[in-house]
Amino acid sequence: MKRLLLSLLTAATLAAALATSARAQTSVPALINYQAYVTDDAGLPYGNTLAGTNFDVTFKIYNSAATPAVVWAEKQTVTIAQGRFSVLLGNGVAIDGSTPRPALNSLFGGAPPAAAVNQNLSIGITVNTPGGTTATEFAPRQQLVANPLALRAASAATADSVVGSSINSAAILDGAIASADLAALAVSTGNIADNAVTNAKLADNAVGNAELADA
Repeated sequence: MKRLLLSLLTAATLAAALATSARAQTSVPALINYQAYVTDDAGLPYGNTLAGTNFDVTFKIYNSAATPAVVWAEKQTVTIAQGRFSVLLGNGVAIDGSTPRPALNSLFGGAPPAAAVNQNLSIGITVNTPGGTTATEFAPRQQLVANPLALRAASAATADSVVGSSINSAAILDGAIASADLAALAVSTGNIADNAVTNAKLADNAVGNAELADA
């Protein structure tokens, strides 16, 4: 039986993919470092030479184990030496026009395709022999899991806490808080220090009769 042993190196790549902010998704490459060791039915490693052999390898990510649907796929020409290879998923090309190949970070956070919103993503690979002979996908597929740093990165979507006094006037840009950002009656006299509002802080005609209570 063909065997597949793999290792996903994701301290930076998958951690970034799990971060859901638009800034995180655009500043870090949407790539996953993928390594594997593969053998044929006889237990012999693919590319059984030190120099290795080039193979056409198809990578597919599925959205579940029970009734899987492909949510991402690509193909790469990979040099396999003594059964081992290392690639960057996301650096390949689409298999065809109908197989999805969105940005990898969209599968783990932000606004992913509807079919990919789950915690059961798994990857399957197919190694085609030189000459174009199509092989079967290795079994079983491997579930994509996070390392400790990536799990910590998942909490970036919501701040754990805000340190006391860390949000002050110096941390707020001029004009950043508009009237539309304030709920009705959100700012009361108890929120305004004595003498905090001076003439210099009031635009001409900013306070009219409507803003002043009777008496």
